[in-house]
Amino acid sequence: MISQQPSFNWDDLMDCIADKRVIPVVGKELLYVSVDGDEVLLETWLTKRLAEVLKIDVSQLAKGYGLNEITLKHLEEGGQPRQIYSRLNSIMRKQSLSAPAPLDKLARITDFKLYISLTFDSLMKQAIDQARFHGEGLTQSLIYSTNREFDDLPSEISSLDEPYIYHLFGQLSSAADYAVSDEDYLEFTHHLQSSSYRPQKLFDELREHHLLFIGCGFQNWLERFLVRTVSNNRLLTRPTYGFVADGHARQDASLTIFLKHYQTEVYPSGNAKIFVDELYQRWMEENPVQSPDGGDKQGENKAVRMEPGSVFISYASEDRAAALHIKTALDQAGIDVWFDKSALKPGNDWNREIRANIRHCSFFIPLISRQAAARLEGYFRKEWKWAVSRDEGIDISRNFIRPVVIDDTTERVKGIPEHFWERHASQFTDGIPTQDFVDQLKMELRELRLHEVSLR
Repeated sequence: MISQQPSFNWDDLMDCIADKRVIPVVGKELLYVSVDGDEVLLETWLTKRLAEVLKIDVSQLAKGYGLNEITLKHLEEGGQPRQIYSRLNSIMRKQSLSAPAPLDKLARITDFKLYISLTFDSLMKQAIDQARFHGEGLTQSLIYSTNREFDDLPSEISSLDEPYIYHLFGQLSSAADYAVSDEDYLEFTHHLQSSSYRPQKLFDELREHHLLFIGCGFQNWLERFLVRTVSNNRLLTRPTYGFVADGHARQDASLTIFLKHYQTEVYPSGNAKIFVDELYQRWMEENPVQSPDGGDKQGENKAVRMEPGSVFISYASEDRAAALHIKTALDQAGIDVWFDKSALKPGNDWNREIRANIRHCSFFIPLISRQAAARLEGYFRKEWKWAVSRDEGIDISRNFIRPVVIDDTTERVKGIPEHFWERHASQFTDGIPTQDFVDQLKMELRELRLHEVSLR
């Protein structure tokens, strides 16, 4: 049962999420991991392990010390700064960690397409890949850096095909290029204040969306800097809302007053884990037919998933009749064919299912025509882009992409990917294939299966 939090505006938050106008900003208070049978905050475990590796005498440190204090003590004793980052990278690489339950629940809220991570681990990506893609690594990670060229969003959030995670304070590596100490966070924040060192597309989206800060766990001064920087707007005049569920913020009365004064709702209990539990429960009640992978919980809308040995036919809607001719010929030869998107029932995530089928099929047949070339927009163009992306990682002798020209379209015509013309294109008027084409395809599928068996 949902708890009652009269002083937190749940209705506004859920409305904003339903409109896909919320970006979650995820911090360290959600990272409870299981190590040796015990559940512990990731930072607490890393602090202990780093102190052991660097041989730091923690008895001299104040109660509640963390990575910041270990870093300062290491430097005070003459240690090299780079050792902090390389040792942390080594510790994390050697430890297999499962994604924490709160991250799993955030990952299942499919109205979120962009997540901002304030931590250097990859647990949020792991959670999304597991919840939405059955463990396949389809979630895209972008990284901010103060030492090299930084990443930016490829487009507006509404145009993203997959979920994205932006690591605002860097990501784990052997180099000193991610935030560990307070000084690191200050340096990253300082860089982000400058328009010259700012990922512009990301910050444009942050300015236009409502921000949900969950478990950031920063000190008063840094939390204020963070909210202002990420909001990319003067807090007093910004057109969007902020929502904060954070233990440190709730315990600091002056910070709570500061945030509330600037259109920011603060979750009363401050417990980030409890907040995520309630958020997920409320979202599920409003989305009863949604499951994490975009389908129906009862399985009624389960889409057809292609297996190796199948063929994907991609075509502009105007060329459906020609595509049907090819499909019929391949069906008669006993070849599994993806042809009709109507196999995807309402509720399925089209992008995810179709991209998965392109990734799993053995051959991709794009239909080339004057009408397809003339269309500047169309879903088939997404399919073509995904197929080209996959083909770039396949040996050219495999002939994964098999273009078929169905009219008098000339080679190298504008509107058709150059990549297609680099492959041998067959020409079948109205999409009626020759028997030789069908037989050749069937033979190559058989050879592929034999090759795959030999590798097992």
